[in-house]
Amino acid sequence: MTGKKGAPIYNDDQERILTPQEKVKLTAQKFVAVPLMWGVAGLSMLMDKPSFRLFQFKNIFPTMDQARIISAATFSSRIAASEDSNELRESTIRDIATFSSFYFLGDYAAKGIATYLEKHNKDGIKLLNRLKNEDPNASAIKKFWNWAKHTKIKSTDELSAITDKALNTKARHLRGLCQFGNFAFSLIALGIFIPLYTRTQTNKKQQAKAAQNVAANDVKNSSTTFTQKYMANNSTAFNSFLK
Repeated sequence: MTGKKGAPIYNDDQERILTPQEKVKLTAQKFVAVPLMWGVAGLSMLMDKPSFRLFQFKNIFPTMDQARIISAATFSSRIAASEDSNELRESTIRDIATFSSFYFLGDYAAKGIATYLEKHNKDGIKLLNRLKNEDPNASAIKKFWNWAKHTKIKSTDELSAITDKALNTKARHLRGLCQFGNFAFSLIALGIFIPLYTRTQTNKKQQAKAAQNVAANDVKNSSTTFTQKYMANNSTAFNSFLK
């Protein structure tokens, strides 16, 4: 802890205190960012047909929907605790991306791989459970929605029901490849792309703000120099008059 005020995302060790106008702007931005976090959480639960039963504990561990609520509350509190607009933007992007990767985008990556492997493996191994038949005449958006909401990757136990030993082994390996894609997507997104993007945006804004401060100081210094020269010239003229 440095004891300096300001968001802990900067490396220049400068103290940053928000003006009253910046505080009002930051508060307004938080009233957008926090509901956005809960909106993403609600969207992820909508995919699984939520009900009031999601608040009931089935055993000592929380259900997936309960974990989503806990995560959304945790991330929302971190977003609300941001100390300036740059930290708020970084927290919002990072936490929404983290939530999305953990609770549905990673699953989409895995299902995308499974869909591809189903179409291109020569043995006809089925890796997905289709909970609702797809309308062949539906639009691309409706087909995607049906795929996103009504398809699930088969469990290891389901694939173990394959009697042929060679196909059984291959099916489990293919499922493992799908799960690897899930983890790889989350790690790459959260470990590389999201931090790189947020840090780049923060640095750009800081550089732009620094350039504005330099320009403002130049104008101020120019005005001060002109005033000093004017006073010096008039002082010389006045002294000459007295002589």
